[in-house]
Amino acid sequence: MNWKRKLNRELDGIVPPYGDALPAPARPVRRRFGWMAAVAAVLVLAVVLPFLLPIGSASACVAVEINPKVVFVVKGGKVQSCVALNEDADVVLSYDGLQQKLCGQSVEEAVSAFADTAARLGYVDMDDVAAARISGTDKNKVQSVSQALSQFFAQKGVYSVAVQNFATVSEISDIIGQNVRTFAAQANKISPVYSQRSAPKDAQQAEEYYRTHYLFGEVKQTVQLLVQCFMQDILDFADGIADQLMQFVEYVSDEVFESVAHTVVSLLQRVWQPAEAFFDLLELPNTLEQFYAKVQEFLSVQAQIRERMFAQAYEQAREALSQSQVQSFLQDVIAQYGSEQAYWQSVTQQQ
Repeated sequence: MNWKRKLNRELDGIVPPYGDALPAPARPVRRRFGWMAAVAAVLVLAVVLPFLLPIGSASACVAVEINPKVVFVVKGGKVQSCVALNEDADVVLSYDGLQQKLCGQSVEEAVSAFADTAARLGYVDMDDVAAARISGTDKNKVQSVSQALSQFFAQKGVYSVAVQNFATVSEISDIIGQNVRTFAAQANKISPVYSQRSAPKDAQQAEEYYRTHYLFGEVKQTVQLLVQCFMQDILDFADGIADQLMQFVEYVSDEVFESVAHTVVSLLQRVWQPAEAFFDLLELPNTLEQFYAKVQEFLSVQAQIRERMFAQAYEQAREALSQSQVQSFLQDVIAQYGSEQAYWQSVTQQQ
């Protein structure tokens, strides 16, 4: 506005005052400069407004952190895309094609479905408190998503704390890991799988990454976990190897794992058919395409394992919570921690 007033003062000095003696051509001069000033003002607003307003009605981002961490890109009230922000979210979104199913839903419906699957796969302790943080630049959208999530858990009979984080563009960019405006514009063009995006883009490097992170990391740990889970089933037809199996579960070097993995997977396959997928996962990828395929297959198997492990806890009948029960619980949380945000920080520090 100061700039505009200064411009008007300069125009007043240039243009003679109106009057009967004013030459006819002089009148359009003032209108011409006024038009230029209006255009300049519009240009200034075009530059400034994007930094003052939320991401915009065209698209907005809502990040949901339960531990599985995901961001929803919303356009026209519907989820345009959902992208995993950590490996746990990869597992959740890979379950039964969930990533594709969420697109086209309202963000409130999508977040509830995501939370339900996270609970099904054991990422939410249904006998404890479900903690979540919802972040976004759109205050109304953050509030509606938070309320939807609280109502979902209350219907499941689970107490929850859904923290509303009204974030700035900079803050939501930090949560996502890149500029939120760029992310929103390119979300449909990038892989929704965090494990693929964070991996090397060179085939040789990807092979080495698979060896260290998956073969002797995630895959090895998962096979050990499966042996522990199916120990008795394996011993029912392979009596006399209990000691060897216990040693395998407790500790096994990478070299030993590489030499006995196929045998162990053969045992697992006899008691749990999906374990057959590990035969392929034990082989190193030669190309990026093979790497991506193996990662996706591993995520799918992980989802199946977690569904089986946590089925009883998820399916246990619980009485829905009333609104008064929920409010009383939240008041106790605030009384103990000072705020819902402080409770969230306490939970994340313990993870």
